[in-house]
Amino acid sequence: MATQPPDPVRDPARLQALRVLHVLDTPPDDGIDALADLTREMLGVPVSLVTLVDEDRQVFKACPGLDEPWSEERETPLSHSFCQHTLGVDRYLAIDNARADPLVAENPAIDDLGVVAYLGVPLTTSNGQRVGALCAIDREPRSWTEGDALTLEPLARAVFQRMEFAARLRELEAAQQSLSEQESYFRSLIEQGMDAVTVVDETGQVMYSSPGSEEILGTPPEARVGRSALEDVHPEDRAAVARELERVTAKPKRTARIQFRFRHPEQRWIHLEGVGRNLLQSEEVQGVVFSFRDVSRRVELEEELRQRRKIETIGELTAGIAHDFNNLLAVVIANSELLRDPLAEGTEEAMQDLEDLQAAARSGAELIRSLMTFARRGKPTIHPTHLGPVVEQAGRMLRRILPSAIQVQWEVATDLPPALADPRSVRQILLSLATNARDAMPTGGILTVRLRHDGQALVLEVEDTGTGMDEETRARAFEPFFTTQPQGRGTGLGLAMVAQLVEEHDGTVELESEPEVGTRVIIRLPEATGPAEGELRALPTMLEARAGETVLVVEDEEALRRTARRVLTRAGYRVLTAPDGHRGLELFRAHEDEISLVLSDHDMPELNGLGLLRQIRASGSGVPFVLTTGFTRREVLRDDELAEEVVVVPKPWSLEDLTRELRRALDQTERS
Repeated sequence: MATQPPDPVRDPARLQALRVLHVLDTPPDDGIDALADLTREMLGVPVSLVTLVDEDRQVFKACPGLDEPWSEERETPLSHSFCQHTLGVDRYLAIDNARADPLVAENPAIDDLGVVAYLGVPLTTSNGQRVGALCAIDREPRSWTEGDALTLEPLARAVFQRMEFAARLRELEAAQQSLSEQESYFRSLIEQGMDAVTVVDETGQVMYSSPGSEEILGTPPEARVGRSALEDVHPEDRAAVARELERVTAKPKRTARIQFRFRHPEQRWIHLEGVGRNLLQSEEVQGVVFSFRDVSRRVELEEELRQRRKIETIGELTAGIAHDFNNLLAVVIANSELLRDPLAEGTEEAMQDLEDLQAAARSGAELIRSLMTFARRGKPTIHPTHLGPVVEQAGRMLRRILPSAIQVQWEVATDLPPALADPRSVRQILLSLATNARDAMPTGGILTVRLRHDGQALVLEVEDTGTGMDEETRARAFEPFFTTQPQGRGTGLGLAMVAQLVEEHDGTVELESEPEVGTRVIIRLPEATGPAEGELRALPTMLEARAGETVLVVEDEEALRRTARRVLTRAGYRVLTAPDGHRGLELFRAHEDEISLVLSDHDMPELNGLGLLRQIRASGSGVPFVLTTGFTRREVLRDDELAEEVVVVPKPWSLEDLTRELRRALDQTERS
């Protein structure tokens, strides 16, 4: 007698794996919703679903784009399930036209839910059990490609990791609550789990590291015991992690959630997300227990979306920047000709021409930095800044990039004190808000920007007369990935990016909006206690060399190499020059005992600046090293083990910038 083929839906092992996750009939998860939205955006479909296939129903963990009542009920009978068929496929299930596919032609979801074209990837546990699917749905026939499936697969893995991490958090918290009665269960869960579990004492020293931590952290558990938990945390994240550790240790059973970058032995930084609980008072534990998971891929996906938003913004900036930069070039060209004109009358006129040239060049450099800031991931450089000129410059640009039907108004108070702010970030904030306002006023309106002083803060207001928002939309406006734009327009990151930039300034942002009236965004930035940068600048000041100091200059651009030599010679240094990294290394080896500091360009062919530094350090020399580059410090030194010892001077540099950083590097070496 022939045996019936196994039913994958009702397989006991599969159902048990689903139960262990504890995700059925739980509230929506913002992270899973974001990944489902990303699926919909990347594949250009009206609906995407994250489903869990139970024995008699399918549950929607996320369902962006799905019509009511299904989006409210968040489940259907198994009779409506396409996803149940993904439980038996190798990689994915692609249905181009459900009405013509015998597998699902009679499925009522075609009419009830509008499922015509379907692409699904199973959600698979570490031991191969399939609990559901991430799927993309089109209401019209569609020919799915291998590229579509390749797009969906990493997103499906990220969805399941999110589910599994939440499940493990719940298990860990339950184990902690009954630790005294269930010690053996707790230890088994930790040691066999997929997370990196670490126990630290009140000083942050590692007492225990789980066996599973080696797969994530790359270091044997026994090698971490006795070391500071902060030792391999990224320098930029170390202070925040230390503060959170101090906070959680201050009160028994207090919990913490942290995310930071961690140095992997393979000389790369990974992103860890974790939860901790203070069990210092527990006799069995006597420590703070942290459970970490590698979320690097999720962070990369989020950053890719932010970059897409920045690229959109760059396109809107181009016209304004081109106009302003052409004006600056006209000043440079005209003044250059005036300086060369033998009819130029006297030193005073020539000096005025030089000052105009320098001002134009500095403004040009600032424009280039503004453009590069949008395209990069660099953190803002916050310093005392007068916001009036920043806002007015942004206003001139916005008038050129906004439609003529939108009237731009500016109300900038006089005699304002400086704010603690990064000018480029403020311009980015204004452009993002203006872009949102433009979308809210498709037929025209008024955009008003105000700048005033209130207490110990500078208040920047951006107001439009657009469509406005209702209370529900207003409550979610600053959430990443949330957008009211139609499918295919917008990433939902505009206001989220504004909130992030304001937070990095230790400021606050508020939103007021009313349907059919308009929207007002109110940003408060802290007032600076010192003068704004550039206010006290007169003539460039060069910090001079001390007797016997020699600088090796390595620069492949001849004109810049010649300029650096002249500047440093005038400052009193003895200068050696090399046209590339290899020649620089030869010159260093020949004069190692004489050289006090190496000044090197980073962007050179064959052997770049960091490569030269590694060769010098390999020889045993600790000579101070200063790097010049047109990129940001973070881009150049992102994952480099030598990052903390390198001084970076951004291009274009001035006499004062260059000599100040050289002097600082030399003095720091003497003190150490």
